[in-house]
Amino acid sequence: PCERLGLVVGEAEPRLLQVDETGRAALGDALSGRKTIALDEAQMANGSHPDSDIDPTALGLTPRNLAYVIYTSGSTGT
Repeated sequence: PCERLGLVVGEAEPRLLQVDETGRAALGDALSGRKTIALDEAQMANGSHPDSDIDPTALGLTPRNLAYVIYTSGSTGT
């Protein structure tokens, strides 16, 4: 649900999100002020997609930051 996605993004505070049209619609206000990379042709055609890959070091990332993230509520049930 959209509310759950917003909660996850708000708590995780990602520096960069890859989204398509469906993801943008689902996340809505949770994307406000967040850097995104378009995964759909419509947004890329509007020039919203970078001309080249983003330099990971500009985001402060190194190979040590590579991760596969699974977000769960744990035992809180939230």
